[in-house]
Amino acid sequence: MEPSLLAAKTIDARMISDNNRQTTAGLAESVETRWIITEEDKQLSADCMSLLTEVLVGVDIRTETDNRTQYPRIEIWRETGGQYNDPVSVELRLSPHNFTTNGLYRYTLPTPLNISQLRGNGTKGYRLGVYQPPDDRSVVRFYKVTGTGQTGRVADINDNDVSKDPNDGEIVLQNSSILIHPITSMLLWLSCT
Repeated sequence: MEPSLLAAKTIDARMISDNNRQTTAGLAESVETRWIITEEDKQLSADCMSLLTEVLVGVDIRTETDNRTQYPRIEIWRETGGQYNDPVSVELRLSPHNFTTNGLYRYTLPTPLNISQLRGNGTKGYRLGVYQPPDDRSVVRFYKVTGTGQTGRVADINDNDVSKDPNDGEIVLQNSSILIHPITSMLLWLSCT
């Protein structure tokens, strides 16, 4: 990846806090993990089509080795009445060759991910997700965040869909948060009604 695709480190992730008093608390889980942002006000949907072009991420970047060759994925999941499905994703390819320190990075996706509000078919919107490979195989590791929950860790990982609990309409979650913030742009040539 070209260094120009990555913006310079903005601040040390260990010092980050926001209005919710979130701070980092070490690295995220060491096992294969998937997170989906489930808070209603964080839903990626609008009356128009938009693109996920960048993400701000708090990560630890390590050297690639013979065994450590996998990268996390940024995902967009379509939300329907009973599940999240039809994910599209892009690998989060950061390396120590691009940066010499760890912290909060602004990462420009090599291919923007389309987020379109589909009419009908039970689509309610779209959710940002992250897939994290196991610690011993992952080059990039996310920082954990304490404070009010930003994301939910999915208990059962499936590559194609995540089912919701029929009683409360939520996915089966475990309490865990990672440091990530999406940056989207509207497709201006479309009529937004």
